[in-house]
Amino acid sequence: MLARYAAQPPLTIRQIWYALVSDDVLAKQEHTYKRLVELCGMARRSGRIPWEAIRDDTETATEPPTFTGVTDFHQAQLETARAYRLDRQAGQSARIELFCETAGMAPQLAAVTEPFGVPYYSGSGYNSLPGKRGAARRAAEGGHHAVHIMVISEWGPSDIHLLTALAEDITAFAAPGAPFTFERLTVTEAQITELGLPTVPAKATDRRSFASTSTTQAEAQPSRPDRHRAPRPEDVRDTAQPKCRSGPPSPVSSGGPWSGRDHMPSADANG
Repeated sequence: MLARYAAQPPLTIRQIWYALVSDDVLAKQEHTYKRLVELCGMARRSGRIPWEAIRDDTETATEPPTFTGVTDFHQAQLETARAYRLDRQAGQSARIELFCETAGMAPQLAAVTEPFGVPYYSGSGYNSLPGKRGAARRAAEGGHHAVHIMVISEWGPSDIHLLTALAEDITAFAAPGAPFTFERLTVTEAQITELGLPTVPAKATDRRSFASTSTTQAEAQPSRPDRHRAPRPEDVRDTAQPKCRSGPPSPVSSGGPWSGRDHMPSADANG
């Protein structure tokens, strides 16, 4: 499994678990996930799996910046200077932001959006009210004529309502008449059919309105070339143009189908 995704940023253990569930190797049950965590831990301790082959997002560390000496400090300043870049969305008529339900997708998504200067946000589920208010404030401070928000989430009742809640709250925090648009980039019913994504029946206990009869958690899985993939640079480029006065740099081409986007009109300014 690690060899299959070696060309991508390292996966988390949960992403590996989702991929194994998709391959019907493991049942989608919590005890199989816990067992995989144990096996990966033993394999890493024994040296069978390199430590850097799996990404760990569970630990939070705060370390004071230090240098080994003057030369090390100078090198750090040079690296900072090399990283200098202007905001690629500054001065554009429209601002684009990407929201993803799963924080674990950050490295994969950043590889697509970073060259275009498109920011990525995740609330590890439903976004917090401060996070939604922040989106409204960014729109007000940026001087853009329009703000286009793309959303990546799983497909299910809670995910449909995630987009609805995001649209309602952001527009409620924004100034009346703020030109927001919201788009579900993935997962959509069309993508599930076109790419053959794995599905399971919707939970009978979930009473929220949901037109479909099945759900999919393909969003939580990494890109698999022979079955499905993550958003491409073309997806961001197509959204940026013609909304922006000038297009982003030429993206790296990537094959494979990508279609079936669902558009959601802006919610009322009163939320």
